[in-house]
Amino acid sequence: GVAASAAAGYDVKTDDHGTDGITTGGEIMVFYSLLKILKFDLAFPIDFRAPTDFFEVRPGIRVQIPKFIYGRVAVPITIDSNDVFPGLMLGIGYNFIDVPMVKLFGEIDTRIMGDITNGSDADFSFGDSIPVEARIGVEFGF
Repeated sequence: GVAASAAAGYDVKTDDHGTDGITTGGEIMVFYSLLKILKFDLAFPIDFRAPTDFFEVRPGIRVQIPKFIYGRVAVPITIDSNDVFPGLMLGIGYNFIDVPMVKLFGEIDTRIMGDITNGSDADFSFGDSIPVEARIGVEFGF
């Protein structure tokens, strides 16, 4: 299947170096559904703010809890010219409309990011801010 969503978020400052701020973006996702309970997905986020000099991909899994609620775990991997930044994204979502082959969903996510510079071990933390993102989108399953 394929899904597309638009998102707005807020970065909550955790220390004197962080910044509070609103984020906007989107996500295109391809997925494979298994037993109507598990969805293995590969998402490609889009930042609607300024052009960026990095690429991000989010492989993950969604688990349908009851019929309309699901949990999401993804591993965002951001790559720029010098570094690789792996992370962990956690979310919960709700299917507002769930008819054959089409879903309208809402989701709330947060994530922690790691920093691997020059082959060193990853250092995982929220960094200078804790991102909270809400998204709404449509999913087409086939």
